[in-house]
Amino acid sequence: MGKRKTVLSDADRREIKRMHAEGMGHKEIAEALNTPRKATYNICYEEDCRNGHRPVTLATQKQLDAITFEDIEKMRNSIQIGQNIVIVEREYESDGERARGATRIRRTLAKICDISARGVVARLEAGYTTFYTYAELIRDDGVRI
Repeated sequence: MGKRKTVLSDADRREIKRMHAEGMGHKEIAEALNTPRKATYNICYEEDCRNGHRPVTLATQKQLDAITFEDIEKMRNSIQIGQNIVIVEREYESDGERARGATRIRRTLAKICDISARGVVARLEAGYTTFYTYAELIRDDGVRI
């Protein structure tokens, strides 16, 4: 049976980052806050990568690139009904064994016609509507605001 994943509150994460920025080690922080050492170490390591003090591994890069609640709130507050968006679709070609990369990029104009708690409904040029989550609106490719 695997280990249970530790979930720390946002307040604990902020306190760990603050103490780490003041120069405390992850073991000292874990003991002071009574948090698991591994979870505390991971937060400290992530902060070191963010600040350029450690090389970034692929797993850490995924954490740094993750969409946060604050990103979604910013997106929610910046969009409005009637706003235009551009949907970017990439078509890939393959020889049956490996992909050859994007062969065609198609851009479609759409207009936001409804906003919900989880995303937006957009009306495409062709007249039909489709739903996009806030994460899809934030990602680098897919939808442009």
